[in-house]
Amino acid sequence: DQPPTTGGVPDGEPAAPDSASACGDEDDEEELPITKAELDSIKAKFRDIAARPVHKVAEARARKKRRLEGALDKAKKKAQGIMEQEELGARSKAKAISKAYRADLGILNRFTHADWRWLRSRSRRDGTIPVGKFSAGQKIISWLVAGSTGVLLGTGVLLYWPDLVRLSWRAGATFVHDWFALGLGLLVVGHVTYAVRDPESRRGMRTGRVSRSWAKVEHEAWADEITGDRPSDPT
Repeated sequence: DQPPTTGGVPDGEPAAPDSASACGDEDDEEELPITKAELDSIKAKFRDIAARPVHKVAEARARKKRRLEGALDKAKKKAQGIMEQEELGARSKAKAISKAYRADLGILNRFTHADWRWLRSRSRRDGTIPVGKFSAGQKIISWLVAGSTGVLLGTGVLLYWPDLVRLSWRAGATFVHDWFALGLGLLVVGHVTYAVRDPESRRGMRTGRVSRSWAKVEHEAWADEITGDRPSDPT
């Protein structure tokens, strides 16, 4: 005999929960209210957390820019002071100028955030991005020239003294030497072409001085650094 049942469920077994009533109970639960002041406080905390790394990066970039500007100003003022001191001997003057050039070389070999912006921009020539004494293109060209010169010297040694290495190495050195010489030659031809079209640039290479208007167009940031405290200086 089957045991009696109640509502279709055998005696002794737990009845299944009513799903409709369970869902209704959950829907009836009310969320805890939050005030507008508390919501604004939470948003402000998240904004602080999000802005913290950006703020630190901005501060680091500003410090780096100040260091570069200070080094550049120091080198320029020192070079100018050296040239104005007639009592310095030839050797002392050459040594001091060499030190100033080394400071410029340190700036030339350092890529900044503005340089990356200049490279990525399609309108880099319209003056919207201020350029310092050396543009990003000039820095890259200087690296290419220095690297190519080193490669030409190294491969040239193997070609000048052929007994140093075996034949396969000399063949490879000849191939590399020829292609690097061709690339460097094209680079020089391109620079000569630009120099022919820019008489102010040629004047700067001959005399070491350029007009303020040319510097303002081609190297605005550098012009502002040089002429900012000397508005009456024509160069």
